[in-house]
Amino acid sequence: NSVGYLNVDDYQITLIPVPSTFTPMVSITLDDGWVSAYENAKPILDAHNFKATYYITTGLLSVPGYMNDQQVANLISNGYDIQSHTVNHPFLTSLNDADLEYELVQSKAYLESHFGITVNGIASPYGDVDQRVIDKIKTIYSYHRGVQSDFNYANTFDKYNLLVQNLELST
Repeated sequence: NSVGYLNVDDYQITLIPVPSTFTPMVSITLDDGWVSAYENAKPILDAHNFKATYYITTGLLSVPGYMNDQQVANLISNGYDIQSHTVNHPFLTSLNDADLEYELVQSKAYLESHFGITVNGIASPYGDVDQRVIDKIKTIYSYHRGVQSDFNYANTFDKYNLLVQNLELST
C-alpha cells in the first residue's frame, strides 16, 4: 500500500516439464440439451467450422424446450460430441448411493444404446460433486467436467475436475 522494497533470499525458478500427452486446447461445451443450444448455437458453430460437446440430460429429451432424439442424432452425424449430464439433472451430492448410480449409469446407457456412441465423460449438474460422487464417477467415466472457473494447466491437470471459463450473456 506504499512505496517500499522487498528483500528475498533462498528461492529458485524450476522448469516443470509438460507431460508429453498434454496438448493445449479449447473446447466449447453446452449443458442440459436445451433446444436453443441446437437452434441458436449450432448454426453459429457450423458457420465457423467449430464443433462442441453437448452434455445431454437424457430424461429431458423431447420435453418442451429441450432437444429430441432426432436433433441429438443430427448433432452426432455432423461431428459434434455427445456426453452425459445425468438423467434428471439432480444435485448429485444429495442423492443416496442407489439414486446416484442410476443417474450416472442410465444417462450413459441411454446415449450409447440410442445413438451408437461411446460416452466417456460427464458434466455434473450445477458442478455439484464431493469425493463420494467423484469416486463413483471414476468407476463409470473417463473424465468429469465441473463448473469451477480456472484454467487447466499441464502441471495441475485433473481429468476428474476439468475447469472451465464460463460464458454469460454479458461476455
